[in-house]
Amino acid sequence: MKAKSVLNGSTRESDSLSGEMDRTKIKVLLQASELIQELGTPLNVLSGRAEFLLNATQEEQTRRGLKTILEQAERLTQMRAQLLECFGRTLPR
Repeated sequence: MKAKSVLNGSTRESDSLSGEMDRTKIKVLLQASELIQELGTPLNVLSGRAEFLLNATQEEQTRRGLKTILEQAERLTQMRAQLLECFGRTLPR
């Protein structure tokens, strides 16, 4: 009888811990999803400004730097899209 009581208590603790872990996972996933979603605006601003400056300058060194910024912003945009897919969302058009 005592062993059964201990096992039942252990099962309840395990279920409680499992439920708590599930709630924590959901909370973390929601926060990560919100953060990923929020990255879109700064990336768009960076890309837009870099594109504007690229079109406004003829200096080759500056143009190379701006092209690097655009390439890296695009890389981050692609990573963001992949992360959003993991969370079952698609990028707004």
